[in-house]
Amino acid sequence: MTIRVIKTEREHRAALKEIESLWAAKPRTPQADRLELLHAERLEAVAVRRRAREHEVGGEGHRALVAKLRL
Repeated sequence: MTIRVIKTEREHRAALKEIESLWAAKPRTPQADRLELLHAERLEAVAVRRRAREHEVGGEGHRALVAKLRL
């Protein structure tokens, strides 16, 4: 089983399709293991994107940081 970090939107969409195809996998099978890994990678990718958006210039995180620095 190859483990890769999802880095692009294309890879994210491909992982979602693969997750969907594996959704009915029986427990303790290679397919179930793959599903678990893909799901974990997807959750991490979503969290990273959310954090990046929060810290973009002009984003909510950036405005909060600017407000703290002004104090």
